[in-house]
Amino acid sequence: DSNRNAYERLQTLLQQGHRLHEDGKLAEAEETLRAAIALDEYDARAVEALSAVLLAQGDGAQAEALHRRAVAMKKDAWARQVEAELRGHHEVMGTAIRHETY
Repeated sequence: DSNRNAYERLQTLLQQGHRLHEDGKLAEAEETLRAAIALDEYDARAVEALSAVLLAQGDGAQAEALHRRAVAMKKDAWARQVEAELRGHHEVMGTAIRHETY
């Protein structure tokens, strides 16, 4: 399954990027994390990790921009999750009301 392979590849790149960052191999970490973002530009973890690497490299402006992007992505994901949960609750309540007997 190609989606599963892409997900696993993304996870591997994230782990490698973190490890390289921890080892002080910042250029390699940046390259690895950019590859992760190329697989999924909406993965907030990859964007946030790249932000940290760029900050460590002294590129504060780009790091801040990416950090803000990651925060916005997380807020959007949270909002979608809440909306989905509310829709589920409304459906359950609607079903319960329709089946209620007086």
